[in-house]
Amino acid sequence: MASAEEYTRNLEDAVMAGVFGAPFYITDGDERFWGQDRLDDLDAHLSGTL
Repeated sequence: MASAEEYTRNLEDAVMAGVFGAPFYITDGDERFWGQDRLDDLDAHLSGTL
């Protein structure tokens, strides 16, 4: 049952954060990257080059 509760909690957190697809990445600074094709942008952002 703990798995179902954790899933529900994660789903609610994602909806509250405005997630609308997968994969969806939110950084600590609230930058948002959606889609596998944005991994290079996420990497650049995290390394400080974007």
